[in-house]
Amino acid sequence: MRKINLVKQATRLSCGPACISMLTGIPEKEVITLVRSHYDYNCGLTSDNMLLVLKELGINCDDRWLKDGLWCYSPKALLRLTYFYYPNGKYRIYGHFLIYYNKRYYDPGTGVRGELFHPSYAHDWIKVYEYLDIFE
Repeated sequence: MRKINLVKQATRLSCGPACISMLTGIPEKEVITLVRSHYDYNCGLTSDNMLLVLKELGINCDDRWLKDGLWCYSPKALLRLTYFYYPNGKYRIYGHFLIYYNKRYYDPGTGVRGELFHPSYAHDWIKVYEYLDIFE
């Protein structure tokens, strides 16, 4: 079984590259360089672009993000990449990537924990949007 090492995101928009770094072992700066060579990265990484980068790097994952049955965890999945919305400021809502593995959440913004939502997130605003199962 693989070991996940937490990678803290370097900027407020680099949760996606930080998760890719956790999955591949490639340093986050190199992932950001790769992402910038293919996509407009000024607003962070979209879930569609995240999937394309994972496929390009040879990560064995589903072919599309899933929106239903979030907690119907596939027994074949090694881990789950999760994308959710949360408020940041009075009117802005941002997306955020994190990894679920071995009953722990690896959040590049706030660290490793046993619960999905960090206490600093406003729970009534949070919505899990998509997830992607990743296999060995």
